[in-house]
Amino acid sequence: MECIYNRSSTCTLSSRVNTAVRPRHRALALPATRKAHRGVVCAKATNPPPGDFGAPFVGESIEYLSEPVDFVKKKFAQYGLIFKTNIFGANTVLIGGAENVQEFMRIEGKITQSSLPETFVKLHTPYGALNQSGEKLRSTRVNLGKVLGPAAQQQYLPVIERCASTFMDKMLKKKNMALTPDLESLCIQMYAEMFIGRTISEDLQADFRLYNDGLIALAPLDVPFTAFGKGNAALGRMRAFMDAHICAIVADSSLYTDEKYFCVRELMESVDENGNKWSREQVCTALVLLVWGAYAEAASLIADCIYNLMREPPALTKSMRLEMEAVR
Repeated sequence: MECIYNRSSTCTLSSRVNTAVRPRHRALALPATRKAHRGVVCAKATNPPPGDFGAPFVGESIEYLSEPVDFVKKKFAQYGLIFKTNIFGANTVLIGGAENVQEFMRIEGKITQSSLPETFVKLHTPYGALNQSGEKLRSTRVNLGKVLGPAAQQQYLPVIERCASTFMDKMLKKKNMALTPDLESLCIQMYAEMFIGRTISEDLQADFRLYNDGLIALAPLDVPFTAFGKGNAALGRMRAFMDAHICAIVADSSLYTDEKYFCVRELMESVDENGNKWSREQVCTALVLLVWGAYAEAASLIADCIYNLMREPPALTKSMRLEMEAVR
């Protein structure tokens, strides 16, 4: 189990909730032997756990980045399954062990609120789970669980296997390799097939790239020439595409008869915390965000590739040469 949360402002990470006194502290929930990939910005506990914030400014970021798994194991051995540190410029609490993680997950929706950058908040929209809390967040998680849980994953396995096999065949035939764009394209198309039941055009794939760039823009300045403005415009086009796609598969009844539209069908039946069906806009936005998740998958694959290449110097040298040839 790996968690990525960026939520917060009033939580404590001692065994029980205490009065929060200072916002913008982050917590990472993770199992005892796995590194954390998701952060939660939380308030400072009145009874903070043991640990060390490390050197000024950099904290313990260097140690964590160089060997994250060993870093966590060492800290668990030294301080126990809950400890404090400072990584990536934020005071952070890491939580390990199944029971601790489950307890944190149980109370997280009640004691946290979003502290994401404003660009992320706006482009993820109020429908994005990372912008929600309380009953609304729990309701969204229930609905997304239907299309992301173990049973749903069985629906996607044939798509994943086919896309991965096709990708490997393609890579073996290519003379030049461009790691980032090749893996990005694989993940976007695979996620599109999984969640909307079809591949997408290069233009729409470019819109996902613009949207991703907009999320990490420096400021939410919504004008045509800024990264945020381009991302917001791309979001509108992607929503329109999803709406047209739904209209088409409803019109020919394939939404109800073809299993490749499983995810769309489930989201169309989703209800909110008040028992009302999701609006078409919410369904379209959810589909956009699900496909956008391909960027996290691509980043993970790229990191995994780099890690494995570092362990094989001859393969690393060859791949770097091919990469340079591909971008010339």
